[in-house]
Amino acid sequence: MKEKRWLIKSQKSEEMETLCRELNVSEVIARLLINRGYNTPALAKRFLNKSLDQLCDPFLLPDMEKAVARIKSAIENKQPITVYGDYDVDGITSTTILYRYLVSEGGIVSCYIPDRVEEGYGVNNSAIDAIKENGCRLIITVDSGITAVEELGYAKSLGMDVIVTDHHECGEELPDAIAVIDPKRTDSEYPYKYLAGVGVAFKLICALAGQERRMEMIEKYSVLTAVGTIADVMPLSGENRILVSLGLKRIDNTDDIGLKALIRMAGIGKKKVSTSVIGYSIAPRINAVGRVGKAMRAVDLLLAKTAEEADEIATDLCDANRLRQEEESKLIAEANEMIEADKSILDNRIIILDNDNWHNGIIGIASSRLNEKYGLPTVLITFDGDVGKGSCRSSKSPFNIYAALDRFKHYFDKFGGHMSAAGFTIKREYVEDFKRELTEFVNSTVTEEELTPKIDVDCEIGIEEISFSTIRDISMLEPYGTENPAPVFMLRDAVITEILPLSFDKHIRVTLSKDGHSVNGFCFGVSPDSFGFCCGDKIDIVFNLDVNVYRGIESPQVTIRDVKLSEKELQRIHKEKSLFEKYENGKALTPDEAAELIPDMDDFTKVFRYLRRLKEEIKLIEASRVIANSVEGNFGMCKLKVCLDVFDEMGLIKLRKINNTEYNFEIVPTEEKVNLNKSKLLVKLRGISG
Repeated sequence: MKEKRWLIKSQKSEEMETLCRELNVSEVIARLLINRGYNTPALAKRFLNKSLDQLCDPFLLPDMEKAVARIKSAIENKQPITVYGDYDVDGITSTTILYRYLVSEGGIVSCYIPDRVEEGYGVNNSAIDAIKENGCRLIITVDSGITAVEELGYAKSLGMDVIVTDHHECGEELPDAIAVIDPKRTDSEYPYKYLAGVGVAFKLICALAGQERRMEMIEKYSVLTAVGTIADVMPLSGENRILVSLGLKRIDNTDDIGLKALIRMAGIGKKKVSTSVIGYSIAPRINAVGRVGKAMRAVDLLLAKTAEEADEIATDLCDANRLRQEEESKLIAEANEMIEADKSILDNRIIILDNDNWHNGIIGIASSRLNEKYGLPTVLITFDGDVGKGSCRSSKSPFNIYAALDRFKHYFDKFGGHMSAAGFTIKREYVEDFKRELTEFVNSTVTEEELTPKIDVDCEIGIEEISFSTIRDISMLEPYGTENPAPVFMLRDAVITEILPLSFDKHIRVTLSKDGHSVNGFCFGVSPDSFGFCCGDKIDIVFNLDVNVYRGIESPQVTIRDVKLSEKELQRIHKEKSLFEKYENGKALTPDEAAELIPDMDDFTKVFRYLRRLKEEIKLIEASRVIANSVEGNFGMCKLKVCLDVFDEMGLIKLRKINNTEYNFEIVPTEEKVNLNKSKLLVKLRGISG
């Protein structure tokens, strides 16, 4: 993995002082607010208040009045309506809330979700034919439709009216529909442009219900609106922040039978349902059934009428998620084997792999995992006959995967995406040329700097600030998500005092100490062997801060995002290596250097006991770290080597060099007490030190 670069943000002292004084908040909160662009009391108050007054009038969305009139007419005249959604969480929640509302108002309503494998994304003519055969008079798209100009034109030619609700970027031509509701229309006067698809559907419901029923709509639909918004990784700023806050406030007490069953089946238990819980536990289960099954099953869950029905479907979703995880693990293992077999793949600045047998519903997730592991943009392609489907991921950085692929769109049958994720279909005959040309382009135009993973760090804090008080303060900024990420802090010069494996070496807990304080930090997905640090190391960490609940006991939880040896430790190691080289090569030592090398009797005792545990081989760097953790004062590799040399000289061990820092040894049995002070080496060092 590439070493990550930490970008530590700075704040103007006068802005900090103003926020602390005017808002009566801590310095940490002031820094966090400034980092997120809320650098004046007015902006900060608006962000922190999360007031309903910040919800925009739904009739500011283009064509909203036309949509409301046509839908009410369809309900009154008992005209069949079809809600046409999408197979991801945003599309599924959009479909669910609009269906529920229309049915509650007396509408004759059905749902249609395209099959990811058979139909792909968006509106298609075969689906329109099936919908027409069912007697539909009005199609309402949710989370899709804005670019389906030809397909929705076909629907109109069959005598069906169409209302489009979407949140994606608009093309040059809008569909010919009764209404096209999208905050990103160029003529839109809607103040907030970043609603999820479910957010647009929710605004349609609010417009249909009227201002006097707004709180009723919030009570009924804000939870699923929050779930869809979070899952679609939309910015949690402006109106999205309010909608998600409203949903999270109600989710623990939701009367949604299906969602409650899924929460229970996901093993969330009494854990607070936060944005991260939705993003990592709930959303993947809803998404999974669309990847390895039928997405309509997820809609069925959210529309379930009984607990028994909900439990059965929630079990199916959890089973689908396990299957998705298995397929994902298998795919990633195969990709890693391909990279291991051909190391030259990593000589390039992009990874492009293809395989006939990969599941096309999994390649997007897998490419994201490989991108995270290797720090390189990743393209995975799988085939169905002579047609390949590609999915691409790139960490958010100056490198734009969509722009790079756009240069080669002449190879694609279909193509779409954004800066950090894209997808395409391509004929098999073009794949090799495409791979070669894209690789050459990225190698020649993309710099190492662009591909270096980065972590934005909000600010440095002291170990004493890792506390419930700080956790309470930062909770003011929730909910976290895109454009309002969970705060990332930095702690310098902490000493590792314990490394404890968890969950059969899948994770570790690291105990850190500094200035008389100790904290536990968790590294998830990191084994003790892959951690790369030892007890006694002095490190810097960047981390998120939260509350850990274990057996009913709460404690501050440090989730470690990245670790580096501290600057002081790096300086010490450099100095020690220089001194070690002088000592090993018999070069003249200064009095201070000689004094630094001389062990005391406690050092000798600790080292000899450690040798008895090791039995035959010692690595100086690792061993010095371990011993340093159990002795007072300075103890490093140089002092350890002096101990070994004295033991060898005095006949207590036989020492054999393997390389510069590794040695074999054999403890020599002896019944006589050995006076180490008579060692010629010690006498010499003491003489130099004066």
